[in-house]
Amino acid sequence: MPRGMPAKIGDETIAQNGYTWVRTENGMRYKHHLIAEEKLGRPLDLEREQVCFIDRDRHNFDPSNIEVRPKTPTSKAAKLARLYARRDEAQAQIDELEAS
Repeated sequence: MPRGMPAKIGDETIAQNGYTWVRTENGMRYKHHLIAEEKLGRPLDLEREQVCFIDRDRHNFDPSNIEVRPKTPTSKAAKLARLYARRDEAQAQIDELEAS
């Protein structure tokens, strides 16, 4: 798909991180998610499930290489640490802007 041209349904593009995206009627979707949904016969629950490449090769779309796993819950301490880090970063940016 050339740059500047609208994607058609089924067009694929590879992002810089190596994941393949596919244009669907509902927008761009990861190709491995579409394969996992076809394999499961149902839509993914992205709140509770993650899709992994068993051999870690992001270009191996063999359905036997794609696995759906439950997401592991994040601990309260980890969530707090992320929030504190974001707060501290925002405060540093505010301080920098006020000083200039």
